[in-house]
Amino acid sequence: MAPVRHRWSINDVIGGIRNIVMPSDCSQINYIIIIIIVIINLIMFTQLKFYKVMSVPTLTYGSENWTLNKSDRRKIEAAEMRFFRSVAGFTLLDHKRSEDIRAELKIFNLNDKLLECKEDWKEHIERMPEDRFPKLLLNYTPVGRRSIGRPYNRWEDQFL
Repeated sequence: MAPVRHRWSINDVIGGIRNIVMPSDCSQINYIIIIIIVIINLIMFTQLKFYKVMSVPTLTYGSENWTLNKSDRRKIEAAEMRFFRSVAGFTLLDHKRSEDIRAELKIFNLNDKLLECKEDWKEHIERMPEDRFPKLLLNYTPVGRRSIGRPYNRWEDQFL
């Protein structure tokens, strides 16, 4: 059985770097700098690909049913930006805005993605027949008195 060939391998990358022809008017130092820039861009591309393919699905698994408050959203944003800052090569001391880093990396906001997943799930529930359990739970109203104190965050309150 023949081995499975991926779209590109590390040998393809190294071969591609070797194929960068040094222009005649370029010094050896400039040529090395060009190769380093290509390698850095490849590393950044690989890290962002990993984020999109592995991290986002892992982080968003089951997020349709989460009830997030403001501090939860802030923690998700902080963890996400910590990763993006390291990928883009910035530190907190650079005072670079989150939106600017996202625009530079051409990446989406995870909190917006979570809200989009919730809205898709809500639309799916609304299309369900009335006797389905998720639809019954969405329309459920408890009987009796609630406990004293601030009311809990409800899932449906996130769409207001």
